[in-house]
Amino acid sequence: MSNDEIISLQRQRVAIEQELCQARYQVKPLAASVCPLTWDGLMCWPETPAGTQAILPCASYIDVFDKNETATRDCTINGTWFISPTTNESWTDYTRCHPNNYSVNPPINEHLPHIKLISKIGYSVSLLTLIIAFLILFCNKRLQCPRNHLHLQLFLSFISRSLLTHVKNIFFTLEYNSTLSCKLIIVVWQYSLLANYNWLLMEGLYLHNLVFFNIFNDNSSILKYIILGWSLPVLFIIPWIIARSLYEDTFCWVINKNVALFWIIRGPITISIILNLIFFINITRVLFLKMFSSSSVAQASRCYKYSKWFKSTLVLVPLFGVHYALLLIANWLASLSTSLEIIWLYVDQLFTSFQGFFVALLYCFLNGEVQQEMKKWWLRQASQQDGLHSSNSMTYNSILTQSMSYLNRGRNDGTNGNGSGARKESTRTTSILLNTKDEPNHMYPALISTDLSPSSDPGNGNCLYVNDRPGSFGTLLRPESMERCLDKTQKGGFNESSESIL
Repeated sequence: MSNDEIISLQRQRVAIEQELCQARYQVKPLAASVCPLTWDGLMCWPETPAGTQAILPCASYIDVFDKNETATRDCTINGTWFISPTTNESWTDYTRCHPNNYSVNPPINEHLPHIKLISKIGYSVSLLTLIIAFLILFCNKRLQCPRNHLHLQLFLSFISRSLLTHVKNIFFTLEYNSTLSCKLIIVVWQYSLLANYNWLLMEGLYLHNLVFFNIFNDNSSILKYIILGWSLPVLFIIPWIIARSLYEDTFCWVINKNVALFWIIRGPITISIILNLIFFINITRVLFLKMFSSSSVAQASRCYKYSKWFKSTLVLVPLFGVHYALLLIANWLASLSTSLEIIWLYVDQLFTSFQGFFVALLYCFLNGEVQQEMKKWWLRQASQQDGLHSSNSMTYNSILTQSMSYLNRGRNDGTNGNGSGARKESTRTTSILLNTKDEPNHMYPALISTDLSPSSDPGNGNCLYVNDRPGSFGTLLRPESMERCLDKTQKGGFNESSESIL
């Protein structure tokens, strides 16, 4: 007899026992100060006086139970069955009924801490890289296009999934119960899980439509994809909430005893994986035929454009399609042996937790368009820094020129005065700003200041040579005429043999 047949017979026997228990409940009136007759899902418990414990042999129709042991159920002094704070329902102690080998395999317990550590590291790395990738695509206007807008939505779904996974794990570390806040976190986490798989499907659908209906034209509106991507999970999460509230309001909605309720969430996820796999196979088949069907120049150019664009897009299809399909098969194989189950747990957590990192890497950091825009942005920032430095140097040099003008004015006043008290000739200062450019050794002959008096010799002017070298401010040249100053400046004839003022 196969395992499926054994399980089927056990379910039939349990159903028969449940009907017998309900029949006993209908014919017997309820006495005072006793816990009522009840069916706990496996065994029928008789009426029990308040403040006592009911003890029954382990059910013989459950194959995994030890028939020589007993199960217990507590009746409180209030005449009600004991309610477990973790399950939020009446609780039966079946601990003794389980044989020693019925518990979780010890080898798996040894690997669980390592598997959880991989999950934490993977989701943390994914969260960090996804946030950086999102900011790069969102803040750079040159990268704003329908295709990248779709990628941003995918990034958001991965960010929410990674963040809520951390929140869920922290929450259950601190408190594991069936409070409303706990259930709310699970609901939001389940929604993020559905939305993430759904957005992977939207990426595959968008790529499929581009190939078959509007190839090489990604300027179409993505509003319909955005609406479907975030609203479609609601159609499944609401029925799941209602079903859990009515039929399995236990364990903060993280334990799935009812298979039908489990498939309300798992069903759409499995369907999206299968659809993406179909998209991948169909797209690769058609693209192969298009790329090699003709050798004409137009087709060659088209194939080149096609290949260039799909380097950053098509590579994700096997990532979220084929690998999930392989994990579905591996999940079935994991039940064959403990070793396969351990391997599957490692592989599943590794791909699942690091998938957001792979998405950010492929869609953003390794994308040629993004890399070019980041290089341009870096060059613009460096250019702005150089411009700011030059502006600051020019401002300082202007101040230095004015200071030297006052020094020269004082010198001319002392030279032109006479002993008879004759009127001194007035002086004026002229500053000339030249069109500068980079010279060897970073010297910029930028400003020339000269003092000119109406009756003085033009050769009495002073030229100020501005040196932009770090640690040097300027050099006061020997008196020369304005024309010679300009001539030397234009010819680059200034030298550093002049007198230093600093």
